[in-house]
Amino acid sequence: MIQHFIRYFATCSYVMRLSQNLARRFDRGSYYSIESGLLGWIRQFGFLAFITLLPARLWATTWDEPWMDQVISNAQSLVCISVLDNHPEEVKAKVTKHLAGAVTPSEIKLVGYSFLSLGGDPFKEAEFRFKPGSNYYLFLKKVDKGPGFLIATPTTGWAKIGDKDVYATYRHSYHQAVVPEEVYETTMVSIFNRIHGIKGDERKVIQFVKTQLLKAPAIMKGGSDETLQQFFLQHAALETFRYLGTEKDLALIDPFLEADDFHVQISAVRAISGVRSESVNQRLMDFIEAKRYGFAKVMAVWGLKAHDAKSMLPRLRKFLADGKDEETGFGGNIMDPRVGTRLPSSVKEAIKELIEAWTRKSTNNGVRPRGIGHIVPA
Repeated sequence: MIQHFIRYFATCSYVMRLSQNLARRFDRGSYYSIESGLLGWIRQFGFLAFITLLPARLWATTWDEPWMDQVISNAQSLVCISVLDNHPEEVKAKVTKHLAGAVTPSEIKLVGYSFLSLGGDPFKEAEFRFKPGSNYYLFLKKVDKGPGFLIATPTTGWAKIGDKDVYATYRHSYHQAVVPEEVYETTMVSIFNRIHGIKGDERKVIQFVKTQLLKAPAIMKGGSDETLQQFFLQHAALETFRYLGTEKDLALIDPFLEADDFHVQISAVRAISGVRSESVNQRLMDFIEAKRYGFAKVMAVWGLKAHDAKSMLPRLRKFLADGKDEETGFGGNIMDPRVGTRLPSSVKEAIKELIEAWTRKSTNNGVRPRGIGHIVPA
Protein backbone atom coordinates (compact mmCIF):
# COMPACT_ATOMS: atom_id res chain seq x y z
CA MET A 1 0.00 0.00 0.00
CA ILE A 2 2.78 2.43 0.93
CA GLN A 3 4.56 1.69 -2.35
CA HIS A 4 1.38 2.49 -4.30
CA PHE A 5 1.06 5.85 -2.54
CA ILE A 6 4.73 6.64 -3.20
CA ARG A 7 4.31 5.79 -6.88
CA TYR A 8 1.11 7.81 -7.09
CA PHE A 9 2.58 10.99 -5.63
CA ALA A 10 5.83 10.58 -7.60
CA THR A 11 3.84 10.37 -10.81
CA CYS A 12 1.73 13.36 -9.81
CA SER A 13 4.92 15.40 -9.50
CA TYR A 14 5.98 14.36 -12.99
CA VAL A 15 2.63 15.32 -14.46
CA MET A 16 2.60 18.60 -12.53
CA ARG A 17 5.96 19.52 -14.00
CA LEU A 18 4.79 18.65 -17.50
CA SER A 19 1.45 20.42 -17.16
CA GLN A 20 3.29 23.65 -16.41
CA ASN A 21 5.13 23.30 -19.70
CA LEU A 22 2.44 21.90 -21.99
CA ALA A 23 2.27 25.05 -24.13
CA ARG A 24 5.97 25.63 -24.63
CA ARG A 25 8.31 24.32 -27.25
CA PHE A 26 10.36 21.29 -26.24
CA ASP A 27 12.73 20.43 -29.10
CA ARG A 28 12.85 23.64 -31.10
CA GLY A 29 11.08 21.80 -33.88
CA SER A 30 7.81 20.66 -32.30
CA TYR A 31 5.17 22.17 -30.06
CA TYR A 32 2.69 20.96 -27.51
CA SER A 33 -0.93 21.48 -28.47
CA ILE A 34 -3.65 22.00 -25.88
CA GLU A 35 -6.83 24.03 -25.62
CA SER A 36 -6.28 27.28 -23.75
CA GLY A 37 -9.55 26.66 -21.90
CA LEU A 38 -8.10 23.57 -20.26
CA LEU A 39 -5.05 25.48 -19.10
CA GLY A 40 -7.29 28.17 -17.65
CA TRP A 41 -9.33 25.53 -15.84
CA ILE A 42 -6.17 24.06 -14.34
CA ARG A 43 -5.05 27.48 -13.16
CA GLN A 44 -8.47 28.26 -11.67
CA PHE A 45 -9.19 25.03 -9.86
CA GLY A 46 -5.65 23.90 -9.20
CA PHE A 47 -3.57 20.95 -10.22
CA LEU A 48 -4.84 18.67 -7.47
CA ALA A 49 -8.43 18.87 -8.70
CA PHE A 50 -7.24 18.29 -12.24
CA ILE A 51 -5.17 15.22 -11.40
CA THR A 52 -7.98 13.56 -9.47
CA LEU A 53 -10.14 13.60 -12.60
CA LEU A 54 -7.51 12.03 -14.84
CA PRO A 55 -7.99 8.36 -15.75
CA ALA A 56 -6.11 5.90 -13.55
CA ARG A 57 -4.21 4.68 -16.61
CA LEU A 58 -2.26 7.95 -16.70
CA TRP A 59 -0.23 7.11 -13.62
CA ALA A 60 -0.54 3.36 -13.84
CA THR A 61 2.41 2.82 -16.21
CA THR A 62 5.41 5.12 -16.11
CA TRP A 63 9.12 4.56 -15.85
CA ASP A 64 12.40 6.42 -15.54
CA GLU A 65 13.99 5.76 -18.95
CA PRO A 66 17.75 5.11 -18.67
CA TRP A 67 20.28 6.98 -20.78
CA MET A 68 22.13 4.99 -23.41
CA ASP A 69 25.33 5.12 -21.35
CA GLN A 70 23.54 3.15 -18.67
CA VAL A 71 21.90 0.76 -21.12
CA ILE A 72 25.19 -0.22 -22.75
CA SER A 73 27.06 -0.41 -19.45
CA ASN A 74 24.43 -2.82 -18.12
CA ALA A 75 24.31 -4.96 -21.28
CA GLN A 76 26.50 -8.00 -21.87
CA SER A 77 26.02 -8.43 -25.63
CA LEU A 78 25.19 -6.47 -28.77
CA VAL A 79 23.51 -8.57 -31.46
CA CYS A 80 21.34 -8.29 -34.54
CA ILE A 81 18.20 -10.45 -34.50
CA SER A 82 15.26 -11.47 -36.63
CA VAL A 83 12.02 -11.93 -34.68
CA LEU A 84 10.48 -15.39 -35.01
CA ASP A 85 7.52 -15.03 -32.66
CA ASN A 86 6.25 -12.36 -30.28
CA HIS A 87 3.96 -12.78 -27.29
CA PRO A 88 3.23 -10.05 -24.73
CA GLU A 89 5.69 -11.52 -22.23
CA GLU A 90 8.14 -13.44 -24.42
CA VAL A 91 9.89 -13.00 -27.76
CA LYS A 92 11.63 -15.73 -29.73
CA ALA A 93 14.35 -14.54 -32.10
CA LYS A 94 17.15 -15.78 -34.32
CA VAL A 95 20.53 -14.12 -33.81
CA THR A 96 21.72 -13.16 -37.29
CA LYS A 97 24.89 -11.36 -36.24
CA HIS A 98 26.97 -11.11 -33.08
CA LEU A 99 28.56 -7.66 -32.87
CA ALA A 100 30.12 -7.24 -29.42
CA GLY A 101 30.35 -8.71 -25.94
CA ALA A 102 29.42 -12.20 -24.81
CA VAL A 103 28.44 -14.72 -27.47
CA THR A 104 24.78 -15.80 -27.34
CA PRO A 105 23.00 -18.92 -28.63
CA SER A 106 21.80 -18.84 -32.25
CA GLU A 107 18.21 -18.57 -30.98
CA ILE A 108 17.22 -16.56 -27.92
CA LYS A 109 14.18 -15.73 -25.83
CA LEU A 110 13.49 -12.26 -24.46
CA VAL A 111 11.69 -12.65 -21.15
CA GLY A 112 11.82 -9.23 -19.51
CA TYR A 113 13.61 -5.98 -18.77
CA SER A 114 16.76 -5.14 -16.84
CA PHE A 115 16.09 -1.44 -16.21
CA LEU A 116 12.32 -1.26 -15.90
CA SER A 117 11.04 0.11 -12.59
CA LEU A 118 7.35 0.79 -13.09
CA GLY A 119 5.54 3.65 -11.42
CA GLY A 120 2.36 1.59 -11.21
CA ASP A 121 0.67 -1.55 -12.47
CA PRO A 122 1.75 -2.54 -15.99
CA PHE A 123 -0.54 -2.06 -18.96
CA LYS A 124 0.20 -2.80 -22.62
CA GLU A 125 2.98 -0.20 -22.63
CA ALA A 126 5.22 -2.69 -20.80
CA GLU A 127 4.80 -5.40 -23.44
CA PHE A 128 7.45 -6.22 -26.04
CA ARG A 129 7.10 -4.17 -29.22
CA PHE A 130 8.76 -6.42 -31.79
CA LYS A 131 7.06 -7.63 -34.98
CA PRO A 132 7.67 -11.16 -36.31
CA GLY A 133 9.80 -11.05 -39.43
CA SER A 134 11.36 -7.70 -38.52
CA ASN A 135 15.02 -7.12 -37.68
CA TYR A 136 16.48 -5.29 -34.71
CA TYR A 137 19.71 -4.58 -32.89
CA LEU A 138 19.53 -5.55 -29.22
CA PHE A 139 21.64 -4.78 -26.15
CA LEU A 140 21.18 -7.96 -24.12
CA LYS A 141 21.66 -9.03 -20.55
CA LYS A 142 21.30 -12.68 -19.56
CA VAL A 143 18.92 -13.55 -16.74
CA ASP A 144 20.59 -14.76 -13.55
CA LYS A 145 18.96 -18.18 -13.79
CA GLY A 146 17.68 -19.88 -16.92
CA PRO A 147 18.21 -19.40 -20.65
CA GLY A 148 16.37 -16.10 -21.15
CA PHE A 149 17.63 -12.61 -21.95
CA LEU A 150 16.60 -9.09 -20.98
CA ILE A 151 16.60 -5.73 -22.72
CA ALA A 152 16.62 -2.42 -20.83
CA THR A 153 12.98 -1.24 -21.14
CA PRO A 154 10.14 -1.52 -23.68
CA THR A 155 11.42 1.66 -25.36
CA THR A 156 15.21 1.47 -25.20
CA GLY A 157 18.00 -1.07 -25.50
CA TRP A 158 17.01 -1.89 -29.06
CA ALA A 159 17.01 -0.29 -32.51
CA LYS A 160 14.69 -1.14 -35.42
CA ILE A 161 16.25 -1.81 -38.81
CA GLY A 162 14.34 -0.29 -41.72
CA ASP A 163 14.84 -0.85 -45.43
CA LYS A 164 18.27 0.78 -45.42
CA ASP A 165 18.61 2.65 -42.15
CA VAL A 166 18.51 2.12 -38.40
CA TYR A 167 16.33 4.10 -35.97
CA ALA A 168 19.11 4.59 -33.47
CA THR A 169 19.40 5.83 -29.90
CA TYR A 170 22.77 7.34 -29.01
CA ARG A 171 21.92 9.32 -25.88
CA HIS A 172 18.24 8.81 -24.92
CA SER A 173 15.23 7.21 -26.58
CA TYR A 174 13.44 10.58 -26.58
CA HIS A 175 16.13 11.80 -29.03
CA GLN A 176 16.68 9.34 -31.88
CA ALA A 177 18.58 9.47 -35.17
CA VAL A 178 18.25 7.63 -38.49
CA VAL A 179 21.62 6.33 -39.71
CA PRO A 180 22.87 3.68 -42.19
CA GLU A 181 23.42 0.19 -40.81
CA GLU A 182 27.17 0.41 -41.40
CA VAL A 183 27.40 3.64 -39.40
CA TYR A 184 25.33 2.18 -36.58
CA GLU A 185 27.43 -0.96 -36.32
CA THR A 186 30.75 0.88 -36.59
CA THR A 187 29.89 3.43 -33.92
CA MET A 188 27.94 1.22 -31.50
CA VAL A 189 30.52 -1.56 -31.46
CA SER A 190 33.21 0.98 -30.62
CA ILE A 191 31.07 2.59 -27.92
CA PHE A 192 30.20 -0.83 -26.43
CA ASN A 193 33.85 -1.87 -26.41
CA ARG A 194 35.02 1.40 -24.83
CA ILE A 195 32.43 1.21 -22.05
CA HIS A 196 33.32 -2.42 -21.31
CA GLY A 197 37.08 -1.96 -21.61
CA ILE A 198 37.40 -4.16 -24.69
CA LYS A 199 40.22 -3.31 -27.10
CA GLY A 200 39.50 -3.18 -30.81
CA ASP A 201 40.50 -1.59 -34.10
CA GLU A 202 39.11 1.95 -33.99
CA ARG A 203 40.71 3.44 -37.08
CA LYS A 204 37.51 3.26 -39.15
CA VAL A 205 35.27 4.82 -36.51
CA ILE A 206 37.79 7.58 -35.72
CA GLN A 207 37.98 8.44 -39.41
CA PHE A 208 34.17 8.59 -39.59
CA VAL A 209 33.98 10.88 -36.55
CA LYS A 210 36.62 13.30 -37.83
CA THR A 211 35.17 13.37 -41.35
CA GLN A 212 31.73 14.36 -40.03
CA LEU A 213 32.97 16.91 -37.49
CA LEU A 214 35.20 18.71 -39.98
CA LYS A 215 32.03 19.73 -41.82
CA ALA A 216 29.95 22.74 -40.79
CA PRO A 217 27.22 21.90 -38.25
CA ALA A 218 23.99 20.76 -39.90
CA ILE A 219 20.88 22.31 -38.35
CA MET A 220 17.83 20.07 -38.11
CA LYS A 221 15.04 22.66 -38.15
CA GLY A 222 13.95 23.74 -41.61
CA GLY A 223 16.69 21.81 -43.40
CA SER A 224 16.49 19.81 -46.63
CA ASP A 225 16.54 16.01 -46.68
CA GLU A 226 20.25 16.15 -47.39
CA THR A 227 20.82 18.48 -44.44
CA LEU A 228 18.79 16.20 -42.19
CA GLN A 229 20.88 13.20 -43.21
CA GLN A 230 24.03 15.16 -42.42
CA PHE A 231 22.53 16.21 -39.08
CA PHE A 232 21.97 12.56 -38.13
CA LEU A 233 25.51 11.56 -39.15
CA GLN A 234 26.97 14.40 -37.08
CA HIS A 235 24.73 13.43 -34.17
CA ALA A 236 26.25 9.92 -34.31
CA ALA A 237 29.75 11.36 -34.61
CA LEU A 238 29.36 13.75 -31.67
CA GLU A 239 27.90 11.08 -29.41
CA THR A 240 30.72 8.69 -30.40
CA PHE A 241 33.36 11.38 -29.74
CA ARG A 242 32.15 11.27 -26.14
CA TYR A 243 33.91 7.91 -25.78
CA LEU A 244 36.77 8.16 -28.29
CA GLY A 245 37.65 11.86 -28.28
CA THR A 246 40.88 13.32 -26.95
CA GLU A 247 41.91 16.76 -25.73
CA LYS A 248 43.84 17.49 -28.91
CA ASP A 249 40.61 17.06 -30.91
CA LEU A 250 38.45 19.41 -28.83
CA ALA A 251 38.67 22.15 -31.45
CA LEU A 252 36.51 19.95 -33.70
CA ILE A 253 33.63 20.40 -31.27
CA ASP A 254 33.77 24.19 -30.82
CA PRO A 255 31.58 25.05 -33.86
CA PHE A 256 28.92 22.63 -32.61
CA LEU A 257 28.90 24.19 -29.14
CA GLU A 258 28.04 27.52 -30.78
CA ALA A 259 25.52 26.20 -33.32
CA ASP A 260 21.99 27.55 -32.86
CA ASP A 261 20.36 24.13 -32.62
CA PHE A 262 18.91 22.44 -29.54
CA HIS A 263 20.05 18.90 -30.37
CA VAL A 264 23.45 19.90 -31.74
CA GLN A 265 24.32 21.77 -28.56
CA ILE A 266 23.28 18.82 -26.37
CA SER A 267 25.48 16.38 -28.29
CA ALA A 268 28.39 18.82 -28.42
CA VAL A 269 28.35 19.29 -24.64
CA ARG A 270 28.13 15.54 -24.11
CA ALA A 271 31.00 15.08 -26.56
CA ILE A 272 33.48 17.28 -24.69
CA SER A 273 32.28 15.92 -21.34
CA GLY A 274 33.92 12.64 -22.31
CA VAL A 275 37.35 14.25 -22.07
CA ARG A 276 38.64 14.87 -18.56
CA SER A 277 40.72 18.05 -18.44
CA GLU A 278 40.69 21.51 -16.91
CA SER A 279 40.23 23.06 -20.34
CA VAL A 280 37.01 21.04 -20.75
CA ASN A 281 35.79 22.22 -17.36
CA GLN A 282 36.38 25.80 -18.49
CA ARG A 283 34.48 25.13 -21.73
CA LEU A 284 31.56 23.59 -19.84
CA MET A 285 31.36 26.53 -17.45
CA ASP A 286 31.62 29.05 -20.30
CA PHE A 287 28.74 27.22 -21.98
CA ILE A 288 26.55 27.44 -18.87
CA GLU A 289 27.18 31.18 -18.59
CA ALA A 290 26.55 31.87 -22.29
CA LYS A 291 23.25 32.24 -24.13
CA ARG A 292 22.56 28.58 -24.87
CA TYR A 293 19.68 26.09 -24.66
CA GLY A 294 18.74 25.07 -21.12
CA PHE A 295 18.72 21.30 -21.72
CA ALA A 296 22.26 21.48 -23.08
CA LYS A 297 23.32 23.52 -20.03
CA VAL A 298 22.03 20.74 -17.77
CA MET A 299 24.27 18.34 -19.70
CA ALA A 300 27.16 20.72 -19.00
CA VAL A 301 26.34 20.68 -15.29
CA TRP A 302 26.32 16.88 -15.36
CA GLY A 303 29.68 16.98 -17.13
CA LEU A 304 31.15 19.09 -14.33
CA LYS A 305 29.74 16.63 -11.82
CA ALA A 306 31.32 13.67 -13.60
CA HIS A 307 34.66 15.51 -13.63
CA ASP A 308 34.28 16.42 -9.95
CA ALA A 309 35.15 19.95 -11.11
CA LYS A 310 34.90 21.72 -7.76
CA SER A 311 37.19 24.45 -9.09
CA MET A 312 34.05 25.78 -10.84
CA LEU A 313 32.12 26.22 -7.58
CA PRO A 314 32.61 30.02 -7.35
CA ARG A 315 31.34 30.51 -10.90
CA LEU A 316 28.44 28.10 -10.33
CA ARG A 317 27.39 30.01 -7.21
CA LYS A 318 27.67 33.30 -9.09
CA PHE A 319 25.44 31.93 -11.86
CA LEU A 320 22.88 30.87 -9.24
CA ALA A 321 22.84 34.43 -7.94
CA ASP A 322 23.03 36.42 -11.16
CA GLY A 323 22.53 34.11 -14.15
CA LYS A 324 19.38 33.68 -16.19
CA ASP A 325 17.55 30.45 -15.47
CA GLU A 326 15.75 28.31 -18.06
CA GLU A 327 13.27 25.50 -17.59
CA THR A 328 14.10 22.13 -19.12
CA GLY A 329 12.32 18.92 -20.08
CA PHE A 330 12.09 16.19 -22.68
CA GLY A 331 8.63 17.30 -23.72
CA GLY A 332 6.66 14.73 -25.68
CA ASN A 333 3.22 13.23 -25.13
CA ILE A 334 1.96 13.37 -21.54
CA MET A 335 0.58 9.83 -22.02
CA ASP A 336 4.04 8.49 -22.91
CA PRO A 337 5.09 6.05 -20.15
CA ARG A 338 8.60 7.56 -20.22
CA VAL A 339 7.08 10.64 -18.57
CA GLY A 340 8.71 9.35 -15.38
CA THR A 341 12.21 10.07 -16.69
CA ARG A 342 14.16 12.12 -14.17
CA LEU A 343 15.55 15.47 -15.32
CA PRO A 344 16.16 18.67 -13.31
CA SER A 345 13.34 21.13 -13.87
CA SER A 346 15.73 23.97 -14.74
CA VAL A 347 19.39 24.85 -15.17
CA LYS A 348 19.61 26.36 -11.70
CA GLU A 349 17.90 23.31 -10.22
CA ALA A 350 20.63 21.14 -11.78
CA ILE A 351 23.33 23.38 -10.28
CA LYS A 352 21.68 23.30 -6.86
CA GLU A 353 21.58 19.50 -7.00
CA LEU A 354 25.26 19.41 -7.95
CA ILE A 355 26.34 21.73 -5.14
CA GLU A 356 24.25 19.77 -2.64
CA ALA A 357 25.83 16.51 -3.85
CA TRP A 358 29.33 17.94 -3.48
CA THR A 359 28.44 19.27 -0.03
CA ARG A 360 27.18 15.84 1.09
CA LYS A 361 30.27 14.20 -0.32
CA SER A 362 32.55 16.60 1.52
CA THR A 363 30.64 16.11 4.76
CA ASN A 364 30.39 12.33 4.52
CA ASN A 365 33.70 11.63 2.80
CA GLY A 366 31.77 10.02 -0.04
CA VAL A 367 33.06 7.69 -2.73
CA ARG A 368 34.87 8.79 -5.86
CA PRO A 369 32.65 9.78 -8.82
CA ARG A 370 32.18 7.31 -11.64
CA GLY A 371 34.83 7.11 -14.31
CA ILE A 372 34.50 9.37 -17.31
CA GLY A 373 34.22 6.34 -19.62
CA HIS A 374 30.44 6.50 -19.39
CA ILE A 375 29.02 9.59 -17.75
CA VAL A 376 25.53 9.05 -16.39
CA PRO A 377 23.40 11.19 -14.15
CA ALA A 378 23.48 10.14 -10.51
